[in-house]
Amino acid sequence: MTRFSANEKYTVLLAEGAEQMTEESLTTLEKRLRPYGFLRVHRGELIRIDAVTSLDAHGLVELSDGQRARVSRRSYAAVKAALGSG
Repeated sequence: MTRFSANEKYTVLLAEGAEQMTEESLTTLEKRLRPYGFLRVHRGELIRIDAVTSLDAHGLVELSDGQRARVSRRSYAAVKAALGSG
C-alpha cells in the first residue's frame, strides 16, 4: 500500500490491484501508520513517503505503483524535507 485517500465518508486504498474502502478516518490512519513511513500530504491524502518516485513543482507526487497524489502548499516543504531534497 502506498496511498490512502479520502472519498466522502470513506477512506480508499489500492491493495492487490483493487480499490478497498474503510470507514477509518485519515486522521486515525495517519497516527497509526506514521511509524511505517506514512505522511499526510493533503487534507485528503496520506502516502508512504518511501514510495514517492517524483515530486513536481505543482504539488503532485507520483508513487512507485503509478498512483498520483496531491500535495498541499502547506505540506510541500515537509514532503521535500522527508524526501531529502529540501
